Amino acid sequence: MKRGKDKPVEDIEESEEYHPERKNKIIIIAVILIIVAVLFGAKIYLLFHYLLGNDILINTIPNTENIFLSHGESKIVAFEISVLANPFCKVECNYSFEDISENEIYDEGMLNAKLTSSTKKEYNLTAPTNGVGQKLYRFDTLCTSIKTTLCSTDGKWIKKSLLITLDYNYTLEEQEAREKAVVNYPNYLDSLNNLTKESYILSKVIQKVDNFSLNEYEKSLGVIKSENENISEQIKTIALLWDAEKLSGMGIILSEVNTTIIKTNSDFQKLNKSVFAEVKDYNSILLNISTIEKEIKIYSTLNSTQPTASNLDEIINEFNSLKNSILVKQNISNKKMQFDEFYKNYSLIKTQLEEEIKSDTSKNFQSSNVISNISLEIIVIPEIETNLIFVNYKLKDSATSCCFKGKCSSCCNNSCYGNSTLYPVIFIHGHDFSASVSPEYNLESFGDLQNKLEEEGYLNSGSILINVPESTVNGIWGETPNPISVKASYYFDTIKNQSTFNVLQAKKDNIDTYSIRLKNIIDTVKYKTNREKVIVISHSMGGLVIRRYVQLFGDSGIDKIIMITSPNKGITPDALKICRLFGAQKECDDMDTNSALINKLNWQTGFNIPVYNIIGIGCDTYGEDGDGVVTNSSAYLDWANNYYVSGTCKSSQFKYLHTEIIYPKAYPANYEIIKGILKGNISE
Repeated sequence: MKRGKDKPVEDIEESEEYHPERKNKIIIIAVILIIVAVLFGAKIYLLFHYLLGNDILINTIPNTENIFLSHGESKIVAFEISVLANPFCKVECNYSFEDISENEIYDEGMLNAKLTSSTKKEYNLTAPTNGVGQKLYRFDTLCTSIKTTLCSTDGKWIKKSLLITLDYNYTLEEQEAREKAVVNYPNYLDSLNNLTKESYILSKVIQKVDNFSLNEYEKSLGVIKSENENISEQIKTIALLWDAEKLSGMGIILSEVNTTIIKTNSDFQKLNKSVFAEVKDYNSILLNISTIEKEIKIYSTLNSTQPTASNLDEIINEFNSLKNSILVKQNISNKKMQFDEFYKNYSLIKTQLEEEIKSDTSKNFQSSNVISNISLEIIVIPEIETNLIFVNYKLKDSATSCCFKGKCSSCCNNSCYGNSTLYPVIFIHGHDFSASVSPEYNLESFGDLQNKLEEEGYLNSGSILINVPESTVNGIWGETPNPISVKASYYFDTIKNQSTFNVLQAKKDNIDTYSIRLKNIIDTVKYKTNREKVIVISHSMGGLVIRRYVQLFGDSGIDKIIMITSPNKGITPDALKICRLFGAQKECDDMDTNSALINKLNWQTGFNIPVYNIIGIGCDTYGEDGDGVVTNSSAYLDWANNYYVSGTCKSSQFKYLHTEIIYPKAYPANYEIIKGILKGNISE
């Protein structure tokens, strides 16, 4: 992993009391356990661990989770971290702040973890100076308990992750430049290519006009062509700036090219008008000369009187001189004067000839002069050559950039909505053995599996509480072209106090209520990722919650379900007694093998989506084979895809296959099954 050069803002002083209601619970439990330790000399940690289900609870609160900035803007993201732990254990914590997009570590170090205070970390994040996209950051806190006389910990590291998104976009100036370019650039391109085409035509015409004209049209056209090339370079520069997302200076060039085009078009139209006015006059003279030549040829064949024949000879001489003068370079006005003077004399002779034709006089003479064979061609507008090159620097569609671990591609936007390889994974925990401790302990049960799956490209987005509408941004987790994984708990609910939504823990409800909360979780994840469906991975009682969810709300929003050690047919009477000892009464009752809920769940003999059911075996489970908590016969579903993972149970250390199976290091076989299902390597 690369290490970034950015430095964190200095740590803020440790704050005062943090979540006192949680500390009070821990302290009360600690006092009770100390008394028990003094009286009985027991290994207190085992009981503490048994009640809490974990050694450590990490809580991280950010000042924001989603940042929206324009190019170059900055914003400080702050994290307030607190740690609750077994009071008999010494806690060691580390932290890191990672740029997931670039695969760089911004900051890392040791964290001063105290039970009675919280620590703050701040980082100044700056948006890139070009492009549009999203950067991903993550703040990780890792803690472990160190074994002492009264702390018989297994030393596992607990990780709490918090995902931060930074969406960056154009500044107001850049946005205005883009809008101006989108509107005007195609017009500028058309103007340039039209000018290129018309300049080509005019150039061909001027080449012919230059044969008879003294005007320096070619020189004037050269100036226009130079300006046209300048416009071409400006347009190319605009396209290059657009592609490079360097938009701040593009507005100036757009204004400059507009001014240049207006002036060049004006100069061209003036020149074009002058040239074609001269061409019109020239062609008119040539057409008249052609007509006169035809008439003279006819007259020269007729017999006439000697004076008329002599006059016709003189006219032919003048006509030949006129044709020669047309080829001489001079102003068109002079040519017109010469033609007009000739035509005046020709008209007189023509009148005489017409009168003689009608007279009865003796006509024995003909013209002896010959009309010049000089060829005069009128100027014809040329056609465009097929090899004429036009400028085609089109503006490309704006590309977005979303990166993951240094690999970048276009952001998803709406394009990934139905892509099944990008459906998010939701981890749903099982029954909490103790109803009295924070449900956040349950959120971390899938932490190791979630971290492991990031190696397969599943972005670890931490955990999510039940939806708070004001804080939800549509598609904010769906920009990256990677599937995300998220942990969620049905032990949280929201209440609205006037215009404020408050999150509270609610662990003493039944599974029907949990399935309703699960619907909110699934809807929230779909909304935040902008994906059509989700994949649910559940553990233990979580399998009953997702099954009940499907019964109540259908499976249209779910791609597949992976259940791990789920008591599908309920728990045994002995397990039920233990459940009711510390757990919530209602959910324990629902898991009773004879409960109405278990009966309802097993009415259904299949789903419309694939269900993968992972069963733990190898432990004596109340006289049957199972995972130490759930028996094989209870977990098995004849309509699901059943897979078996064999393991062991150490009841003296409260380590059961039922709970340990979800840890990849402890049971890699289970992880391989899950990975194979997600990657499509394991079929139904």
